[in-house]
Amino acid sequence: MKNLRVSAKLIVSFIIVIALAVIVGVVGIFGMLQLDEKYTSMYDNNLVPLPYMSNVTTMFQQIRVNLREFTIGAYADNQQQVENARTAIDGFMADISTNLDAYEALISNEEVETLFTDARTRYEAEFLPFIDALNQAALAFDEVQVLAISADSGPMINFVSGNFAQCMDIEVADASAVSDANTVLAQIMLTMIIVVLVIAVVIAMILAFYISGLISKPLRALSDFMKKAGSTGDISMTQEDADTSMNYGQIRDEIGETIKNTSSFLLHITHMSDMLRKIANGDLTPDIKLLSENDTIGTSLKTMLDSLNNMFGEIHNSTNQVSTGAKQIADGSQALAQGSTEQAASVEQLSSSISEIAEKTKTNADMAGKAAALADTIMRNAEKGSQQMNELTGAVRDINTASQNISKVIKSIE
Repeated sequence: MKNLRVSAKLIVSFIIVIALAVIVGVVGIFGMLQLDEKYTSMYDNNLVPLPYMSNVTTMFQQIRVNLREFTIGAYADNQQQVENARTAIDGFMADISTNLDAYEALISNEEVETLFTDARTRYEAEFLPFIDALNQAALAFDEVQVLAISADSGPMINFVSGNFAQCMDIEVADASAVSDANTVLAQIMLTMIIVVLVIAVVIAMILAFYISGLISKPLRALSDFMKKAGSTGDISMTQEDADTSMNYGQIRDEIGETIKNTSSFLLHITHMSDMLRKIANGDLTPDIKLLSENDTIGTSLKTMLDSLNNMFGEIHNSTNQVSTGAKQIADGSQALAQGSTEQAASVEQLSSSISEIAEKTKTNADMAGKAAALADTIMRNAEKGSQQMNELTGAVRDINTASQNISKVIKSIE
C-alpha cells in the first residue's frame, strides 16, 4: 500500500469501503425480502380470510336473532312477523354461502380446514333444514312444535358457531405467531446489519487514518519546509530536512517523487543563489551552467549577467560623450542667459503697450456709455414724436370730416 500511487491507494480504499457497504446493503435487502415474504404470507393466509369468517359469524348470529321472531310470531299468531323474519334469514343465508365459499378458497391450515369442513357440513345438512322446519311450525302457530324444534337444535348451532369461532382464533394465533417470528427475524437481521456496519466503519476508519498518514505526513514535512522558505526566504536544508527528504523520497508514489524532485530543485536554486551572491558582490565573471535549454532561472541569470556586462561597457563608452555634452550644455547656457536678458527688455516694452491699450479700452467704455444714454434719449423722443403724429393724423381726419360736412351744407344751399 505504501508504494502504490496515490490514486491507486484511494481506489483500493474506496473499493474496500464500497464492498463493505454492499455487504451491509445485501444483508439489509435479504432481511427486508424475508420479512416482506413472511408478512405477505401472513396477510394472504391469515388476515385476508378473517373478514369472510367474521361476516359469517356475524350473519349467523343475525339468523339466530331472527329465529326468535319465529317463536314470537307463533305465540302471537302473527303470520307477517314470521314471513318478515324468514325473508331476512334468507338474505343472511345467501351472504353466508358467498362468504363461506370465499373463506374456503383461502384456507391454508389443515386444522382450520377440518374445523371448517365439519361446521359447514352440519350447517348445510342440519341447520338449513332446521330453519325450514321451524318456519313451517311457526306459520302453523304450533307453539309446542316450535319449542321442541328449537330445543333440539341447541347442540348443533353451538357446534357450528363454535367451529367458526375456532377457525378465526386459529387464524389470529397463526398471524400472531408469524408476527412474533418476523420480530425475531427483524432483530436478528438488525443485529447482523449493526455488526457488519460496525466492522465496515472500523475498517473504513483504519484505512482512512492509515492512508491519511501516508499522504499527510510527507506533505506536512514538505509544507513546513516550504512555509519556512516562503516566510523567511531561507532555502537551505538542515540535516533533519535532508534526512526527512531521503526517507520520504524512497516512497514510490507521487508524493515521494514530488519530495525527491523538490530536493533536486532546491539544490539548483541554491546554486543559482550562490551565483547571484557573487554577482551582487561585483563579480561579473561567474560561469552559469544551464541544466537544459528550458532552465528558465539559469537562462534568466545568464541573460542578466550578459546584460550587466554589456551595460557597464556602454556606460564606460558613454562617459566621454556625457563629458562632451556637458561642455556644450554650458556654452548653450551662457547664450541662453544673454537671450533671456534681451527677452526681458522686450517683455517690459510689451507691458507698457498693454497699459496703453487698457487706458484706451477704458476711454472707449466711457464713450459707449454716453452713446447708450443718447440712444435712450433719442428713443424717448421718437416715441413722443410718434404720439404727436398720431394726434395730427386724428386732427386731419376730423378736418376732413368737417370739410365733407361743409361741402354737403354748401351743396344743400346751392
